Amino acid sequence: MKARIMDRARSFLGDPRRRVLAGAGALAVVTVVAVLVVLLTWDRGTSLPSDVEPEGFAIFPQGEEVNRLSPIKVTFKSAPSERDPEKVMQLNPPAEGQYVWASERTLLFQPDFPGLLRGQEYAVNVSAQADAGLDEPIVHRFTTSGVLTVQAVIPAPNDVEVPREGQIMVQFSRSVAPLTLLSEMKAGPVIEFSPPLAGKGEWLNTSLYRFIPDSLPGNAKYEARIAAGLTSAADGVLKEDYRWSFSTYSPALVSVTPETNTKFASLQQKVVLQFNQPMDAAMAESKVRITGPNNTPVEGTFSWNVDRSTLTFTPAGALLHNTAYGIEVPAGLKGASGGETKTGRTTSFQTVGIPAVARTDPPNGAASAGRYGVQITFTNPMDAESLEGKVSISGIEAGKIRADMYGDELTLYVNAQLLPSTGYTVSIAGGAKDRYGQTLAPYSFSFTTGPRRPFTVLAVPGPVGNYSASTEPLLYFHATNTSLAAFKLYPLTKAEMETILTQNGPPQLPNRLWTPSSDPIRTWTEPVSGEKDEVVIASTSLSGGGTLPKGDYFVRMDEGGWSSDLAFSVVDTAIVTKIANDELLAWVLDLDSGRVLPGVTVRGFGQGLAVNGTEAVTDASGLASFKVPNPVETWPPKNRNYFALVDSGGRKGVASTHWQNGTDPYQAGIQTEWYPRLYVGHIYTERPIYRPGEEVFYKAVVRTDDDAKYSIPSGEVPIDVVIMDVQGKELLRERVELNEFGTMGGSLTLPDGVVIGEYIIALERVRPEEERYREPVAGSSFAVAEFRKPEFQVEVTTDRPSYANGDSIAAKVEATYFFGGGLEGAGIEWTALGVPSACRRC
Repeated sequence: MKARIMDRARSFLGDPRRRVLAGAGALAVVTVVAVLVVLLTWDRGTSLPSDVEPEGFAIFPQGEEVNRLSPIKVTFKSAPSERDPEKVMQLNPPAEGQYVWASERTLLFQPDFPGLLRGQEYAVNVSAQADAGLDEPIVHRFTTSGVLTVQAVIPAPNDVEVPREGQIMVQFSRSVAPLTLLSEMKAGPVIEFSPPLAGKGEWLNTSLYRFIPDSLPGNAKYEARIAAGLTSAADGVLKEDYRWSFSTYSPALVSVTPETNTKFASLQQKVVLQFNQPMDAAMAESKVRITGPNNTPVEGTFSWNVDRSTLTFTPAGALLHNTAYGIEVPAGLKGASGGETKTGRTTSFQTVGIPAVARTDPPNGAASAGRYGVQITFTNPMDAESLEGKVSISGIEAGKIRADMYGDELTLYVNAQLLPSTGYTVSIAGGAKDRYGQTLAPYSFSFTTGPRRPFTVLAVPGPVGNYSASTEPLLYFHATNTSLAAFKLYPLTKAEMETILTQNGPPQLPNRLWTPSSDPIRTWTEPVSGEKDEVVIASTSLSGGGTLPKGDYFVRMDEGGWSSDLAFSVVDTAIVTKIANDELLAWVLDLDSGRVLPGVTVRGFGQGLAVNGTEAVTDASGLASFKVPNPVETWPPKNRNYFALVDSGGRKGVASTHWQNGTDPYQAGIQTEWYPRLYVGHIYTERPIYRPGEEVFYKAVVRTDDDAKYSIPSGEVPIDVVIMDVQGKELLRERVELNEFGTMGGSLTLPDGVVIGEYIIALERVRPEEERYREPVAGSSFAVAEFRKPEFQVEVTTDRPSYANGDSIAAKVEATYFFGGGLEGAGIEWTALGVPSACRRC
């Protein structure tokens, strides 16, 4: 079959007239090759018909959206005797191209690249060929694709209330402007307006045009026209004018100053009405009302800005203190160029009163006030600077008082250390002012702080500890405003002590305190002496005098609870513990002498050790070692609280890995991680921002971490790369396949229409036995946004890194194209922003 097709192709190209088509250009060659490819890839299970031509007379193409490069083909019922193509078929209007007899019955005309004219109607005139079965001439018509039309406009036809800042947009059905840099697009007029409208036109791309008016006047109707013939090419012109109309915004009130329900307005408060266009001044002045008490009109004068769009009412005299005033703007106010406002507005404001202190906390005369600051609330917003140095508290130095004004300018917080059961007077000296400069009269108020509440708490570093068997056990505690502290001493069973050591404290029970199973072996009280409100440090003997026998105990002070319960052991042996990744180390020494104790049996308790303790014997250095589970092999990390006991051979010792007071790594400035990791890594993308639909390329590096010794992982690495969108939805999860360097790379094509925002890309270690737990290895992020690549960059630098109040800041702006060269003649819009400092000390 393929050989027969190739023979037919050779025969086709063997005719000199047909070779013309082959030499017509690259496009014709591509067309022939495409035909051959189609033929050569014909399904072998289907026989290729020998007569692919229509049996009778036919003309192609047909329709109104014909491709510009489609061949024109005429097939006769039988072979005509006339073989001059141009006498058989003519195309009107004429087009450049090549004629060829594709077969004895079929004449083909192939247009030259780039093809026929866009959107053009063509007539195929076929002369009569009686010997071929065509007795009369035939005229066949078709239209090429690419008719230039206006697809959409903004504002749409007959739109109303187009705003002042409105822009006119035109979307064409195909490219009109040449493809070039936006800055080099021709800015010739595309739209004509009646009445004329000044502004600037620009092409946003080759088919989207924007016109930006200098200013859209209000209450105007515009007729817009895009003239027929518009195009940038020699074909496919806009066949007829495109016309539409729209109307701009009607007169309307944009804003009222002061705003609705404004409080603390000035006694000289002006009323400013901002309209969206020039107004009929006489009518507005006659209709707008400013009223005071009992709806009485306020005397004053009206004034306008230059274009009569802003009306200002200035009162003839000062307004009344603390009084409500009304503003009435009715509907129906006429614009200077016609139209009228469709809605009115009625609003009110309240003037400021005479500045005074509204309330204080604590209130004047309070007999049991708190000791944590004073709050003063004013009737008027105050000038914070005017209060500086004017607030004092009796008995406290000025340098130890800090006063800060809240953001509402009404509340002043005064911070000072107040003593219990002490009388104070807070004074505000004269001269402080409100925001309008009205002076606050001197003010003072007095109160007495309350006494400290009676309390007792143990002065111990934690809920579990040790006492020496060779000295009297003294328990220290804090107490205030109490004369007695009560104590109970209980013995603990081994099981109770092991439970307490496991959780580093007594068991927590719902709605009640835990109490040992044995009865108290001693109950007593300790007298406390001290002045009123004085916090005293006192002590009591747990034994009542002398030493306590070695063992485990529990003491409760008063009602018990947090900071009032202590579990302890009386020991003669000291144990120092250290926990590493897979080892618990215990160093055993004599408590009194500090000498190491070899040959001592130590029991270790905790995760991975025997329920009743795993035994180890100390070596010559007094060290005992226990093998414990490596946390890198379990996820999530398990409880790594271990404790060690010595309770044989006449010796008693207790230690816990929880007892780290004063020895935590952070206290020595040592950076640590919460848990050890088997793998560490780094993952990143080739750029920080992408559009929806773009491909994200990423790369990762992974290393095995053996106590800060890094190596390339071997074997299969159970690590996934994960990409999640801003809503936490996974877009990608796949297993990492590392190369011999411990690195990998990949990509993800973002779907069209994905949500924009910050996306997460991470490496996660997955444990097959616990897949719901995923251990983080590395992570990064990238942004997804709709953006346009900038053509230039702008850098701003200042002449100094810092400035003081009153200094001038000199800034240099440099704008350059990314491909090089300065951005000459560009306009600059700049803004200076300031960040407020902390509130001043008053």
